[in-house]
Amino acid sequence: LKMMAEAPALELEHAIGYSSICGTICWHPNGRKFLYAAGASVVVCDLADPHDQVFLRGHDNDITCLVLSPSGRYVASGQSGYNSDVVVWDFESKSLLYRLSEHDHGISSVAFSHDEKLLCTVGYATDNKIFIWDMSNGHIVTVSNANPSPCITAVWGGMVRNVKRRDTGHYQLATAGNKQLALWSIDPIKGEMESTKVAAEGRGSQVRDFTTIAFSEDLETLYAGTSSGDFVVVNIKQKAMNMTIPATRQGVRSLLTSSQGMLVGGGDGTVTLFDAHSMHDINQTNVGGPVISLCYSPDHTEVLAGTSNGFIRRLRSDSLQGRLVCENHSAPLICVSFSPESSERFATLSHDCSMRVWDATDYSVITSVFVRDAGTPAAMCYTLDFLLSGWSDGRVRAHDAETGKNLWHID
Repeated sequence: LKMMAEAPALELEHAIGYSSICGTICWHPNGRKFLYAAGASVVVCDLADPHDQVFLRGHDNDITCLVLSPSGRYVASGQSGYNSDVVVWDFESKSLLYRLSEHDHGISSVAFSHDEKLLCTVGYATDNKIFIWDMSNGHIVTVSNANPSPCITAVWGGMVRNVKRRDTGHYQLATAGNKQLALWSIDPIKGEMESTKVAAEGRGSQVRDFTTIAFSEDLETLYAGTSSGDFVVVNIKQKAMNMTIPATRQGVRSLLTSSQGMLVGGGDGTVTLFDAHSMHDINQTNVGGPVISLCYSPDHTEVLAGTSNGFIRRLRSDSLQGRLVCENHSAPLICVSFSPESSERFATLSHDCSMRVWDATDYSVITSVFVRDAGTPAAMCYTLDFLLSGWSDGRVRAHDAETGKNLWHID
């Protein structure tokens, strides 16, 4: 029997979508590229050219965490599901470098050390493991049960310092979860890691649920955001919390530090700039949705801010003025419709109860329609004049395709 010729694969030209996962937007040190997770793929985009996309595909389930190494040499991504692998990519060649398969159930956090020699991976609560990996060969350096347990995030803090505040040969790591913070000392030569619980502010102090952590630029302070809308200041030398700063009304979702100040992303949609010394808020903006990811440009003059409702914005780090980079649905799509009159425009309908009309030439959004109190969406048809949609409340609705205005409905 003759073998059938393999059918040619369709070439993926562009992907629209952004997985709303905390801390998964990364601005590359080359200044032109940025990365984010979209389903089971890592998307590498060009800030100047919307047509320039590269997809890193090595996962078989949704990506749960993403990190870029300090120099931009490596990318690491973790996933959920049965094959809860961590994949390390070479950014320059866009090739898979290591597949790390020791965790079970899912990955909560991945983080590169400042010198890119080590990678920390944190498993879900059901896995309860922290692994330290050698980036020169992909081998395990050491492993420990998570502390706190469960652990939701980890971040490196340079080297452990002695009483004279001089670097030792041990790496420093901070972890957060289960209303606790811990500082780790890691000896990569002996393959040992030890943790110390960060002491609370004082007797009777309020217990807080920590959401995100970040070291100061001088590595002498750790900042920890909380679900109650403030952030805690931790003195690294004393391994103790010594201050709590109110920041937002609906929980701190992201933190970003520099020598000039600190940016706090809130669940109420605010991005707030705090002075690095006085810890007073000096500027604030609202980006229209819970701010789950913040990332500096290489020169720290700009910030990419990602929201849980699918928007990515580019802001000035001082004035917080900026512009939209892209917008996306925040839930799965159920319908895509091209206009019969033109192949350059199409519309999408999502479970987030929104419809969008897109320009296929640059993938920008022309019209956004958010339908309230209509139940779940069922179907949609698009022409250049109308958006016709059906909903679980039994109504068919018509919206103007250019303005989004509700024109009429049929009960």
